[in-house]
Amino acid sequence: MVCFHLKKNSYWLILLLLHAPINITPSIASDHIFSYKESKYEFENDDFNIIHINSFDITLLNTLPSLKNTLLLNQNEFVKKFGKPQKKLVEYSELDDANMDCYIYQGMKAWFMNKSLESIELSSSNYCLNFFNKKAIKVGDNIEAIVKTYPKSWQSKRDNQVFVGLKNKQVDIDINLLFEFDLTTRKITGISFQY
Repeated sequence: MVCFHLKKNSYWLILLLLHAPINITPSIASDHIFSYKESKYEFENDDFNIIHINSFDITLLNTLPSLKNTLLLNQNEFVKKFGKPQKKLVEYSELDDANMDCYIYQGMKAWFMNKSLESIELSSSNYCLNFFNKKAIKVGDNIEAIVKTYPKSWQSKRDNQVFVGLKNKQVDIDINLLFEFDLTTRKITGISFQY
């Protein structure tokens, strides 16, 4: 079965690109994540919060975070960590003009291109962002978790989405954290990491 995969956070990527001049260079942490450096530009003081990729991990609920963030895992390492997916699809990415493997778990989807992780979506409380300060954020949590933890990003929210930038060591990387929420229920409805 072939499906189409479109990037949900294209608005945020365009907004980021308009905010600062960037130089794209390969990241030393992983061969599939590209990074950009900002010259004398303190993005943290602008519209969004930025967190270090080494401050959290994506885990099953009630499990400890790994030292290597899930976002830096290749396809084989991902399967070793989370097990064999319930379902595997091949989806077409219009943005990349290429096929991607989509691994479907109960409450999580992960997309890989050329064995490299491209994006992750968390849709249930089975998985969480597990921080090394012993806090966790998961789907179903009250949006106050976002409001208190990421106040700049909350102030810059758009519709039902809150964007948080990620940093690896001293450079920002071009994969971003996106929270989706429902104002009526005041609950987080989705957490995704996408380019």
